[in-house]
Amino acid sequence: MHNLLKLKSKQKAQFFVLSGFIIVTIFFAVSQLIQTATLDTSSTIIPNEIFIFNNIKENSLEVIKLSENCYEVEKNLKEYEIFIKEFTIKRNLLLKFDYIIDYPCKDYERKINFNLNLLSTTTNIKSDYIGNNLGLVLPTKYFIRTPEDLDNIRNDLNGNYTLLNDLYLNYDNWEPIGTEENKFKGTFDGNGYKIINVTINNINIGSSIGLFGWNDGIIKNIGLE
Repeated sequence: MHNLLKLKSKQKAQFFVLSGFIIVTIFFAVSQLIQTATLDTSSTIIPNEIFIFNNIKENSLEVIKLSENCYEVEKNLKEYEIFIKEFTIKRNLLLKFDYIIDYPCKDYERKINFNLNLLSTTTNIKSDYIGNNLGLVLPTKYFIRTPEDLDNIRNDLNGNYTLLNDLYLNYDNWEPIGTEENKFKGTFDGNGYKIINVTINNINIGSSIGLFGWNDGIIKNIGLE
């Protein structure tokens, strides 16, 4: 940390972002020692991997906003990539962090396309998203290929989802996506495909029965069996 304080001004963005990431992670580790995590979006406790994934994603966007020009954003993203890969390796997580800077890059308007994937023994989280230095982040784009991908929609209820094939659900009791408190507000494009074997046995769900429970977004081009 002492060496980081000596960074030149053009690297300050990286220092602040990485420091913030470290601080958040430390706070989370301490909270885990005090009590079991209780952050809940749809009656399913969010695992540590999702917490780490979201922090990596959020801070990648901070790197862009805090960098002053195209040169800095490229340099800081490379440094950030090294940091987060070392961070995840120590926690036995496999990280894929790819990005493409739109060219020609302009100092006053920088746009980066990200492909992020975090893999553990129990979790596989993916996200394609776009960030820029203006603080405007387009909805995250996801591609649904497996029942697990579909189930993970509840982890980002504002995302932009596209189904790439028919799906057969092997769930004995499907939990509808979105609750009254946390409604689905994104876009789901079934792309003309079908989702087969949607089974719901929980009689306490009431009016939220369906593939999606509470929806304030757009759901289209999807067939159910």
